[in-house]
Amino acid sequence: MWTWITAALITAAGVKAGWKLTTVERAVTAATAALTLGWYAWAVHRDLPPWDGYAKWATALFLIPAALWWDHYRVRDQIAAQKKADAWGPWSRSVALAGTRLKHIAVSKWWWTGTVHHVGYTFDQMKGAEELLEQHMGLNEDGVTIERTGKAGVCKITVVEKDPHAEAILVTELPELSRDPLVPVVVGPHVDGEFATVTLATKRGERHVLTGGSTDGGKTSWKNVLIRSQVFADDTVNVFADFKHGQAARPWAPAMGLVLTDVTDFRDFMRDLLREAAWRGENVAGDAWVPQRDGAPRIRVWIDEFAEAAGDYRTVELLESGLRRFRSLGIGFDIATQVTTNSGIGSGAIKGQCSIRACTRMEERSHAKHVLRDHSLVDATRIPQNRPGSIYLEAEGARRGSLIRAAWMEREYIEQF
Repeated sequence: MWTWITAALITAAGVKAGWKLTTVERAVTAATAALTLGWYAWAVHRDLPPWDGYAKWATALFLIPAALWWDHYRVRDQIAAQKKADAWGPWSRSVALAGTRLKHIAVSKWWWTGTVHHVGYTFDQMKGAEELLEQHMGLNEDGVTIERTGKAGVCKITVVEKDPHAEAILVTELPELSRDPLVPVVVGPHVDGEFATVTLATKRGERHVLTGGSTDGGKTSWKNVLIRSQVFADDTVNVFADFKHGQAARPWAPAMGLVLTDVTDFRDFMRDLLREAAWRGENVAGDAWVPQRDGAPRIRVWIDEFAEAAGDYRTVELLESGLRRFRSLGIGFDIATQVTTNSGIGSGAIKGQCSIRACTRMEERSHAKHVLRDHSLVDATRIPQNRPGSIYLEAEGARRGSLIRAAWMEREYIEQF
């Protein structure tokens, strides 16, 4: 009997897998199947009846709560989806879209999405109703997004009911860190709750980062998330240059290979780093530096308050010379600065070498052009001061023109590194 029950549950899990399970459901399915098959293999190995004694009861105690929880999970989502479908009628009539139908609804923690069949209405009419829908649903700006699906008379709607930026996301709520420096770093949520990622290193080399904003613009949270990932990464040496008395560097100092607080010391360090790059260029065995193969670790340099050093032309020249060569030699830079003009970045050549760019709160909307490539949709003056870590990010894994809030970490959390 137990064998047939288990077979039925595993079969049901397989059918469910064809219904595009959520991550949580896939995990439950995998754990259930693994435990069941594991106990079966153990019993066969010990020449015991497959469901004898402890194995039978352990599996039963796992399967029954899992099945009950799974059923509750699906019913809860079905009820939530039905509520959205029932409410669509009044919503659509209030914005002059009567007769449209909402289908295929999926509900998450912060948002829900579905497809709208709009026979008799054009896509432009649907798109033009976004702002009115936000007003009737009582949502914030950008709370409703309508997109094409590629099918005539069908569009996709995404509705953000709860602002994921309203409260700080603790760094402990992010996915577990990987020690592999090539794995993308999860930064924090977009306005619709989907997490943005940043890839600091690839098989082709390192990526330089430029972060710009006004004084107290909220750069620290964003920078800390990136530093955390590299302190945790294998075969990586971190260097922190902080030109305002080392205040930003102090919490991370024990985890750093070197901390610099003086422009002159940093200039000397850059000369040493250029000599290191020359040696690596002569000894690299491939197109890009690989620590395990080439015999030296990656180097990640974090610069805070770079505007304090940008006026030193010798420092700027050293950076311009090095950034062009560093990427393929396992040396990456993260430059954070106060920006009102290009002078805060040092030069256009330095900015041009940074493929990842983050813009925090600005005093004037036009200042974003000194950091971002595409700033037409960005108004960094509207970032609330009580939401530190909010940035406009240009990087793979992040949607252009979309606001992201980097996760927050307490000083006590940093000190454990």
